[in-house]
Amino acid sequence: MPLLHIDFRRLHLRQADLDGADLSHVDLAGADLAHVRLNGANLTTAELSRVNLTYAGLSGADLTRVSLQEADLAHANLTDATLTGASLHAAILADASVNEADLTKAHLDGAKLVKARFRGANLNQARLWRADLTGADLRGANLTSAHLGQAILANAYLDGADLTDVHLRDADLTDVVGLTVEQVVSAHPAPSTTLPSEIASDPSVVARIQAVEEARHRRERRMSVGLVPQPSAAPQQEASAASASGESD
Repeated sequence: MPLLHIDFRRLHLRQADLDGADLSHVDLAGADLAHVRLNGANLTTAELSRVNLTYAGLSGADLTRVSLQEADLAHANLTDATLTGASLHAAILADASVNEADLTKAHLDGAKLVKARFRGANLNQARLWRADLTGADLRGANLTSAHLGQAILANAYLDGADLTDVHLRDADLTDVVGLTVEQVVSAHPAPSTTLPSEIASDPSVVARIQAVEEARHRRERRMSVGLVPQPSAAPQQEASAASASGESD
């Protein structure tokens, strides 16, 4: 039977074998789960904030909408795990294996992902603001519509990664391995995006940055116009203005 809302905070379960266990909704905040085996386990919506999961086995585990804020998952194995909608704000995944995992709409703002492996992972619409991806392996990863503002990707591997509509404002892509002009043009780079010199100077990249900036300015102007009170405007006109202000580039 599933364990519903059971409080296991700060519990010590080092090296425990919990493969396939149903721990959905369980509160394990602050618990010590280093080296624990949770392969194939059900941890949906569990509370795992500040948990020690270093070297943990979470291969194939279901971590849908789980809270892993400030958790330490260094060297953990999350291969093929489901982390859709998971909160990993400021979590540590240094040297972790997250290959083929599903992180759709996951929140990894401020996460430490140094040398983490995301080969073939799905990061569609994931938030990675200020995340440190130095040396991370993102080969073949799906990053469509992800937010990488102020993220650090120095020396990261991006061979074959899908960067369509990725937001790169203030992102650092210094010495990125495998980055192509086509990938940057498919994304949303900005003048503040740090790119390898040979890519930054490419005419198509320069043109793309200019186009993205112009679209941003147009959107901001529409939003500004939409916020100005129009007491004499007809309801239909107001609705049209509100609809226009919400358009994306």
